[in-house]
Amino acid sequence: MWKIFIIIFGVLFGIFIPRSIYENYTDTNREDSTYEEDSYADSEDNVYGDYPYPDPEYAAGRGNLKTYNNKDYDPTKTDWENYGDTGSIMEIADTDWALENAPVFHVETKEQLAGVVYYVNAVKGYNDSVELYLEADIDLDGLEWVPMGGWYRPDRYLEHTTFVGLIDGQNHIIKNMHIDTKYGGHCGFVGYSYSLQMKNITFEKAYVSGGTYVGIAGGEIYGSEDWINVNVSGMVGTPGPETGSIVGREAGINFRDCDATVVYKKKNGRFGSIRYFSHRYQLIAETPVVEAFTLTYENGVITRDEVEGYDNLGWHIERDGSLLLDRAAEGELQLPAEYTYPDTSIWLEAYINGTYIRVSNIIEVP
Repeated sequence: MWKIFIIIFGVLFGIFIPRSIYENYTDTNREDSTYEEDSYADSEDNVYGDYPYPDPEYAAGRGNLKTYNNKDYDPTKTDWENYGDTGSIMEIADTDWALENAPVFHVETKEQLAGVVYYVNAVKGYNDSVELYLEADIDLDGLEWVPMGGWYRPDRYLEHTTFVGLIDGQNHIIKNMHIDTKYGGHCGFVGYSYSLQMKNITFEKAYVSGGTYVGIAGGEIYGSEDWINVNVSGMVGTPGPETGSIVGREAGINFRDCDATVVYKKKNGRFGSIRYFSHRYQLIAETPVVEAFTLTYENGVITRDEVEGYDNLGWHIERDGSLLLDRAAEGELQLPAEYTYPDTSIWLEAYINGTYIRVSNIIEVP
């Protein structure tokens, strides 16, 4: 892909919030605001005080692992079980069921869902795909859940786990999911993926907290296009610089028919809203569109003028709100007719303020 995504690892503080904070939340406690207005790291509720990141105990793994020199190492267990934060997963996981049904899972119970987490984090290969279908509503109350994907051994950073494939909730609900990755990132139902489609699923009364890349449905997600009918409600405990209500960091998801009602606790004890589905959506909303380039359309060819000072210039082509093509436009003053697909909207984008922003008028191709 021609786009260059700049990944910034922030210096963040870990934050613990008891579940009772969300349980006692009512609309009367809520203030309509985005989380940037009050830095949660400065909150009086920050139990870590001025402790620097990274904590040596969590170094190199951003929180999702135990100390590397594990005296309780068991050679019969996987690396994830030996070094990772498994939460409550291994206490309830139906691992036999998971291994028998992989890589296509029709999940009816929390034990089976925990088995899928085990399979993704401990067994499957990096590029192996998975399909997860919910066949019933699942209540995770009382469990310390952990993300699928995003964990790695401290000496194998480039071999972190990933969920690749499809999650279809079939209009079912996951209730009371509680995830706390402490200082770590990749916090969400799916911690990390480079290719994931998610649809027809609801997360109800969820609580997620982590250092960076935090969202209820996903932490850090790439290579995904349409997410359809994904609905979330709940609380984010540590809204850092890469936080969203549905996904923390993503690079091109089109959220269709999705909804989110997500809050966080401010330093004054009241609640603020996380308004945007992802951090990228927030950047787009807060960056003014300046139509610096002028596009014209004639005889099936779109022509642009030449303007200096814009990085990673590219053609953006979509139909009915869904991306069809992103194509580099630097040095290309005309979009060839073969790419002016019928019934599409086409414009120029450039890399501004950490994401891609429209910088031209829009051509509607009949």
